[in-house]
Amino acid sequence: MGNGAGVRGGGIYSRQTGITLESSLIARNSAPSGGAAYLDEYGGLALSDCTVAFNTGATWAGLWADIALDAYMPISNSIVWGHGGKDVHGASSINYTCTQDTDLAGDANTGIENVIHSDPRFWAPASRDYRLTIGSPCIDAAHPDPYCATPEDYFGVARPTDGDGNGTPRCDMGYHEFVRPTVTRIAGADRYATAAMIAESKFSAPNPQAVIASGQNFPDALSAAGLAGGLSAPLLLVRTESVPTVVFDTMKRLGTKWVTIVGGTPSVSLAVENALKGKGLSVRRIAGADRYATAAAVAAEYFKSVDSALKGNTAFIARGDAFPDALALAPISFWYCSNRSDGAPILLTRPNALPAETAQALTSLGIARAFVAGSEAAVSATVKAQIDAKLVANGGSASTRWAGANRYETARAVAEGAVAQDWADWHYVGIATGLNFPDALGGGVGAGEMHGVVLLTRSDTLSPPTDAALRAHRPDIYAVDIFGGPTTVTTRVQNAIRADLGL
Repeated sequence: MGNGAGVRGGGIYSRQTGITLESSLIARNSAPSGGAAYLDEYGGLALSDCTVAFNTGATWAGLWADIALDAYMPISNSIVWGHGGKDVHGASSINYTCTQDTDLAGDANTGIENVIHSDPRFWAPASRDYRLTIGSPCIDAAHPDPYCATPEDYFGVARPTDGDGNGTPRCDMGYHEFVRPTVTRIAGADRYATAAMIAESKFSAPNPQAVIASGQNFPDALSAAGLAGGLSAPLLLVRTESVPTVVFDTMKRLGTKWVTIVGGTPSVSLAVENALKGKGLSVRRIAGADRYATAAAVAAEYFKSVDSALKGNTAFIARGDAFPDALALAPISFWYCSNRSDGAPILLTRPNALPAETAQALTSLGIARAFVAGSEAAVSATVKAQIDAKLVANGGSASTRWAGANRYETARAVAEGAVAQDWADWHYVGIATGLNFPDALGGGVGAGEMHGVVLLTRSDTLSPPTDAALRAHRPDIYAVDIFGGPTTVTTRVQNAIRADLGL
């Protein structure tokens, strides 16, 4: 992309040699002749599942094969578009392809079959993004047998997918395989059933580990995501004094054998612990004197369970007196602790004072890099400076703040920041209400298992930052799960999500 030549073949020049390209992109190249490619004497270029777009050239902007000098150029399952009608000259064959050029006859073609001339509907061609969008005529339009020249597209997506939603998977023309997004609601009769349903939908049996936290208050569960990631375990919620039947049923189906309770007996009582043991489960408890000490204890236990000599490198930090910012961090901490040996737990702080337990954890765990979720109203500049001093003392550098003007903007900032670090991607998005905590607790862990992100919304209106994030990343999003029933995230919001994805 973006190459140039002084005479011929801005993207590709071939003479007396043959080239084969599959699931490739040739775009925004330039040359006086053959802006995309120029095939000279006995030169050859075979294109399958490729996109050739918006190249430029004074004589010929697209693909040029000098048929007088025995050049050859078979094209199949491809898109050749945006060259002002000068897309293809001298193709030896062109099949199951979308091209703007309607004058294909007379170019020594031995076969022209199933060629269309409709706008392929690229996502953002002005920004050099040539992925397809819903409604593209190139979706599910490639040769049906064989499905595709390659098992994966340019981005690593398995071909074929059922992009047009007609029930029959078939490859798309071009380098991009369109995945039709789905919007699903995961909701039970209450918060406990919803967390159980999330666990069963994202974790396969047998899964011997489970993490348990209170569903009646949020602080202990906020710090549990990293530990759950280290254990590859779901997060299930219980009442302070009892275990809902649906939780036992889910643990039975998942084959749970070992349970870790996060939080002291005021949040998860001895009665709950004994009930779990009564089912034959092995139970341990991680707790501190308060939410900040519990978060520090969870972080220490994670590293101990991985390697008693291991020191942490990274931590995520959020306020502990409110839930939204830590909820957005949950899937990132889960995935990081599940997939990287150094781990990245969630530590909690007061907005205007760094708790002694958190400060000690930063030192004892050797945290040298941290990401703070929330604005200065959530984690003050003074507290961040104290955190940064600890990081520098451990050989690191100042923390990075992921923040917005409100909880919805912060959740998006966390998602964008994590994706930039490759700790998450936009293929999976979990959405929960930002006005209450229960559904997002289990949902954050489930999203982490999917290498996804969590966004927050108001209950009756899709919050503008979440709306903007869905629209901005629409081609990347394959699945959206709404956590909770229509009383927490209304059907109106669900319809707005679908509209953002073009459904």
